[in-house]
Amino acid sequence: MAQRKPDTNDTLNQVMKLVEQLSPEQYAELRRKLDAKSWGQEWRELVKDVENDNQGEPALSDEEILAEVKAVRTEMMAERARKSSS
Repeated sequence: MAQRKPDTNDTLNQVMKLVEQLSPEQYAELRRKLDAKSWGQEWRELVKDVENDNQGEPALSDEEILAEVKAVRTEMMAERARKSSS
């Protein structure tokens, strides 16, 4: 006889009941672990997205990155100067 798969809602309800029994310290630890796992997944997705966007493009050199950062900062400083002189 085949074993019945547990219903997702039933399983979630069981987990929620267990979480409600945790001490404040245990709950905080659970949150930290879940947040770290979520953040890790978001980071992996971001890296994958960037890799897909840059597919077929040569990697930027450190000098190119630094030049881009300097250009953006120069533009931002010029914009601030224009606003303060207005």
